[in-house]
Amino acid sequence: MRILVLSTVVVVCGCALCMAWVDRDIANFFFRHDELKPLKVILKYWTQWSEAEFYLAASFIISLSLFGSAWALKATSWYRNMLLYARRCAFIGSAIALSGTMVVLVKVLLGRARPNEFLKAGEYGFQPFSFEHHYHSFPSGHAATSVALTGALAVLFPRLRWPLLLLGVGMAFIRVVITAHYLSDFVAGCYLGMLGVVAAQRCFDLRVAGTTALDMPVPETKASPLAADAE
Repeated sequence: MRILVLSTVVVVCGCALCMAWVDRDIANFFFRHDELKPLKVILKYWTQWSEAEFYLAASFIISLSLFGSAWALKATSWYRNMLLYARRCAFIGSAIALSGTMVVLVKVLLGRARPNEFLKAGEYGFQPFSFEHHYHSFPSGHAATSVALTGALAVLFPRLRWPLLLLGVGMAFIRVVITAHYLSDFVAGCYLGMLGVVAAQRCFDLRVAGTTALDMPVPETKASPLAADAE
């Protein structure tokens, strides 16, 4: 709990400093460089892979199918494997959903104007409790989704954790390059993405401490059942 509070304070202070002295300069830098326009077109396409809806729907459908298959094969040797894969899919979806929920709440609560409002109209500020898309800049939902997805995969495949995390952060930073978000939006989105992963992992680990709704046996070791086999 102490680490959570400390990290939150650090991120909030860092975002506040970016808002005061850095965000506008970085937005202007990427906006004014016309030579980046061809690259921005490509990068904007890639950001479509950071939208949460697809991953939420896929994880829900796959995990539900696997849970159903596990129930149907409960008397066979396939039961444990099917149940494990179902829980892994549910874990990924939960991480994205939890981070996304936090993102939406903060977006509506703060109502920060997007970079386009500043770059084209000079508007730089907040309209709290706004439901308009133009005032949902902070934090970046794409950044949260990218980091939540790759962070969850890093939990499942620890040997690939650094390439996965770098991929997630890189995908998230694209939103800054195409001036869809400020730097502080990116930082806050990444942080909420990681919080979603930590919360989902804690939730799933606690559920495995006893018998689940599907009567999954209690693990014999203390290792997280979500972690991929190292061998």
